[in-house]
Amino acid sequence: MFAAIYQGYLKPGREAEYQEAWHKVAVYFVEHRGALGSTLHRTDNGMWVAYSRWPDKATRDASWPGENAPASELPDTIHQAIILIKDCLAPEPKFSEICLEVMDDLLLGKTPVAHYQAKLQYEIDSWDLNQALKKGEGVVVIDARSKEAYQNEHIPGAINFPHRTMNQDSTAERLDRKLEYVTYCDGIGCNASTKGALKLAQLGYKVKELIGGIDWWKRDGYSVETDQQLCSVQYENNCGCDDLEV
Repeated sequence: MFAAIYQGYLKPGREAEYQEAWHKVAVYFVEHRGALGSTLHRTDNGMWVAYSRWPDKATRDASWPGENAPASELPDTIHQAIILIKDCLAPEPKFSEICLEVMDDLLLGKTPVAHYQAKLQYEIDSWDLNQALKKGEGVVVIDARSKEAYQNEHIPGAINFPHRTMNQDSTAERLDRKLEYVTYCDGIGCNASTKGALKLAQLGYKVKELIGGIDWWKRDGYSVETDQQLCSVQYENNCGCDDLEV
């Protein structure tokens, strides 16, 4: 595995736009260029440090078409974001890229403790979700299935946001980064909630996935809602993902 570190100081007052542009570029390279992920840090003396991971250096090098690449290689929005990032950086002092070969890795949940901590951090069961909703803990439930599946039945108060419609623009219009989101789908035989949670995480939202989906929600005795009335009917397990428009 390959990693790279980028360092620099920012011009005064440019922090917010730098962070927004960096996030946009980082998400693009994860979704379209094979990056494994990135983190952005600020030190106690004001330096900004970005850490980027790739399967290997060849993948990273091949993924970069050059900042002057045509739109077919690099979208104009990403091209402009890269220019903005460079403009936000103070001209001095300059720092060279640091290339790293990952020799050991405990960040990916490869120890038992990390594994179970990650499960609790990124998953939630029906009881805990119900308690969070009752207490008004700022949790928003997202039904990541099709509109038809949502209309047939959904968790009370959930919003319908099919995973295939999630992108940077649609989430910015509908979601609030200050809140935490919980995605769900039909159950263990459906991965719409996983796809939705992944997209939201890539876009920088706080998100968890409901274990067992709406199927286990009902098995635990909680009610579901239709567009017409509250009900507790059994629903044929069909999330309708195939009917979603790409």
